[in-house]
Amino acid sequence: MTARDGNEALAQLVSILNRHDVPYMLVGSYSSNAYGVPRATKDADLVVATLGETFDLIGSSLGDNYRTESQMEFELITSTIRRVIRFVPINFVLELFQLSDDAFDQSRFKRRVQVQSSVLGEAVWLPTPEDVIVQKLRWSQPQNLLDAENVMIVQMETLDWSYISRWTELHGTKDMHDQIRSSLGNEQPPPHRRHLHHRRFLGWVRRLVGCESGGVAAGVRCGRIDAANADGGAGVLWWRGDGDRGGDDRAVAAR
Repeated sequence: MTARDGNEALAQLVSILNRHDVPYMLVGSYSSNAYGVPRATKDADLVVATLGETFDLIGSSLGDNYRTESQMEFELITSTIRRVIRFVPINFVLELFQLSDDAFDQSRFKRRVQVQSSVLGEAVWLPTPEDVIVQKLRWSQPQNLLDAENVMIVQMETLDWSYISRWTELHGTKDMHDQIRSSLGNEQPPPHRRHLHHRRFLGWVRRLVGCESGGVAAGVRCGRIDAANADGGAGVLWWRGDGDRGGDDRAVAAR
């Protein structure tokens, strides 16, 4: 099958990783899109446990529309290496990073969760929302800070703030974290943000199992997403809201 867009190009890569049981997680804008306010992107970032073997596997499995770039690049923050695969028809970039020895990199990889993506048509491994926030603050570029803020807004009710504070203190980004969090206060997510998030969040993420009968007011939709932690623990991602009416939509991630 020939991919038509970036999602399908990524889906083919994820399918290969899943089929061969390659330990990985999808990070970057795709992970913040899953937990925050989705935005357009021209690339997809993945962390893999064994970059050399994985890159060779991918190079022999993807079709002619993909070009693997031979040059390795060095990533400064976690002191790891990066390899690039380019989906040539639309110049969509797939970036693979070697899982580093960095303490936080190791922590978020161990905590990753597996969910079913309706867009990718595959189960996919993601970092937790807390780890997305910590890493976005660590990169600290303007778009990354906005992504972190949006994840905080949407996931506010269920975030482990002490976990986030501990890592941002270690990374020297706690002032940025505190400033963003203070600006949000204890307010619920603004309606326009909740609505925008849910319009596309529900399409991105996953298998909706549905509501238990009798537990929801008329006209209110809800669903739940079964998830599994990388260490074998179980969890649930769930959402509820009145959907098309654009009112009190909210999404949470609970483990």
